[in-house]
Amino acid sequence: MDGTRRTLARRARGVVAMLAVWVVVVEVALQLLCLSPRIEAVVTGHGPEPLVPDARLGLHGNADYPDHDEWGYRNAERPERADVVALGDSQTYGTGVKRDEAWPPALQRRLGTRVYSMATPNFGTAHYWLELDRALSLQPRAVLVTVYFGNDIYDAFRLATLNPEIGALTSSDLLREGEKLEKSAPLATTGQTLFEPATVERRSLGTPRRLLSEYSRLYNVASTLSRRLSERGERAEASSAPRDVQTRWRSLSPKQRALTSAYDDGDWHTILTASYRRTVVDYRDPRIEAGFAVMRGSLARMAARAREAGVRLVVAFIPTKENVFAGRIRDFSQHALLQDLVADEEALKRTVIADMDALGVEHIDLLNALRASPAQPYDDSMNGHPNVAGHNAIATEIARFLQAKRDGERPAA
Repeated sequence: MDGTRRTLARRARGVVAMLAVWVVVVEVALQLLCLSPRIEAVVTGHGPEPLVPDARLGLHGNADYPDHDEWGYRNAERPERADVVALGDSQTYGTGVKRDEAWPPALQRRLGTRVYSMATPNFGTAHYWLELDRALSLQPRAVLVTVYFGNDIYDAFRLATLNPEIGALTSSDLLREGEKLEKSAPLATTGQTLFEPATVERRSLGTPRRLLSEYSRLYNVASTLSRRLSERGERAEASSAPRDVQTRWRSLSPKQRALTSAYDDGDWHTILTASYRRTVVDYRDPRIEAGFAVMRGSLARMAARAREAGVRLVVAFIPTKENVFAGRIRDFSQHALLQDLVADEEALKRTVIADMDALGVEHIDLLNALRASPAQPYDDSMNGHPNVAGHNAIATEIARFLQAKRDGERPAA
C-alpha cells in the first residue's frame, strides 16, 4: 500500500512539474509576442490608445492601434494607390461599428474599386486640408470630403486656436473673441456632460493579483477572456430586453435629461441631443462663426488643390441624427431646440453648397438617403453615429452618385 501511495505521489509531482514547465513556456512565449504593441493590445485587452497627440493636427490616429494601418487610419493596410480616398471624422471612421461595416469599406464593395479611409474622430475640414496632399499621394481618381455639422465647425475653431496656419483662415479678432469665450464657458463641457461615462471606482486588487495583472501575460489572457465572455452575456441580455426608449431616457442623470429628449413613433426610437448639437451650429456664437470661416476657407483651398492635381473632388454632407429624425416628427413641443438646430444646420449647409457651386465642386446631400433608410440608421441611445444600416445607406447613395456621374447621368441632388 505504501509503495502504491509513493508511486501516485511521484506521478502527481511529475504532472505538477510538467504543468509548471508548460506555464513557464507559455508565459515566456506571450512575453515575447507582447513586444509587439498590437499583440499586447489583444492579450491584455488594453494596449495603445486609438488617438495620439499631434503638433500639427491636434490629434491623429495611432499607427500602433490594432485596427489601424501604418498611417494611423482605420484600414487593414495602406495601399500604394487607391481609386477613391474618403476624408472624414468619426461618422466616416465608423465609431460604434466594426471596421468593415463603416461606409468606406461598404462603398468599396459597391464600386468594386479600392476605397481608402482617411477618417479620424475629431477631424474636420481644416484637418482634411492639412492631410490632402497625403491623400493625393495615393493617386486617387476622386477624393470624398465629408462635412458633418454636428461638430465639424467647433473642431475647426479648436484647431485654429492650436495651428497658426489654420488660424489664418479666419479673422484674428474673431478668433481672439472666441478663445476668450471658450475659456470662460467651453462648449465641450456640454458634450462631456452628455457622452462621457460616469467614473467608476475600480476595485482595489490585492498585492498578488495586482502583480499578476502587471507582469503576467498569461494572467492577462485569462482575465481578458473572462471579461469578454461576461460582456457577451451582458450584450445578449441587453438585446433581449424590451427596447423602451422612455425607460432609457428616464435612467439618464438629471443633467443629461435636461439636454435630451426621447423619440418613439412605434417604428424608429432614440434619444435626441438637440440642445447640445444646436450649440455647435449656432453661427451667432463667435467660436462657430470663426470655425465656419475656417471650414469654408479649407474647402476652397481643397478645391483649388484638387483641380491643380487633376483629381475629382466631391463634398458629401452628413447630417446630424437629429436632422434625420426631424423628418419624422410632427410635434416638436417635446424636443427643445430641435427646430432651431435643423434651421441653423440647413442654413449653414446652403451657404457651403453655394460656395461649392461657385467653385464648380460636386456635392451630395445624404439627408434624404438616411431618412429613407429601410431600417433605423442610428441606435436607440444618445449615440449620434450611424449604425450599420446608416453606413449602408450612406455607401449606397454615394455609390449611386459616383456611378451616375461616371456613366454620364445627372444624379439627383
